[in-house]
Amino acid sequence: MSRHQQQSYPLRMDDELRKQLVERAKAGFRSLNAEINARLTASIQQEEKEEMREHATDRA
Repeated sequence: MSRHQQQSYPLRMDDELRKQLVERAKAGFRSLNAEINARLTASIQQEEKEEMREHATDRA
């Protein structure tokens, strides 16, 4: 696999969740894959911010 190819990952999810993601993807003019990636990235970034705040609070 070249370094530019992304690995495929089959994902099973609840039908209602998929429907909601498809609707939001359409509203944002992106593919379902792009919507899932954007939401996962945002979730991880949010967790990292919260962890940084917790560490800053612990040091204060």
